[in-house]
Amino acid sequence: MCKKTILALCLAAALLAGAGCSSKSSDSSASSGAAQTASSEKPASSETAVSDASGTDAGSVPEASSSETASPDSSGLSEVFDVIDSTVQPGTAGNSLKATAAAVSLLDFAGSTSLDAAALQSAAADYVASLPEEDLPDFMEKVTAVAEINATLQAGDGEALLEDAGIEDSGYPWDDSVYEKAAAVFIGLGM
Repeated sequence: MCKKTILALCLAAALLAGAGCSSKSSDSSASSGAAQTASSEKPASSETAVSDASGTDAGSVPEASSSETASPDSSGLSEVFDVIDSTVQPGTAGNSLKATAAAVSLLDFAGSTSLDAAALQSAAADYVASLPEEDLPDFMEKVTAVAEINATLQAGDGEALLEDAGIEDSGYPWDDSVYEKAAAVFIGLGM
């Protein structure tokens, strides 16, 4: 089940990435002036400077977006990862309920952030790269549990799951763009 879920997420992300490429070309001309302005400014923090200088496809994320919004939105993603790491406990009673709450946190964040899928993927990759090597397997097991719940929610089978977890106030059902962003996060984490 886990391999199928991961494969499905990767396939969906690949398809969505292709769809996102066509819309980026129309956005690039509108953001080029803002990107030139932002490139003359210094990044607000060393975290932003690292993500901007990572060597990832610089054309996929306008510089104005990453220098103006990456710090607050990226810290929000870090908070979601902290929730996942502190609450999800694979192999324990009630873990699926905790993973459901963590998946809702990720999806609600993805729905509210101004970062696009490419920026979220980069931020997720930066986060996982910053983890101590000994913590990585445990964190990835927790994220896998969240990814499985995400797939269930995306399939439209989430009402009972959310009810069982006691979640009444969420963005469910989220639109496809939210699931695209969540898939980008999972890809950034190496899934």
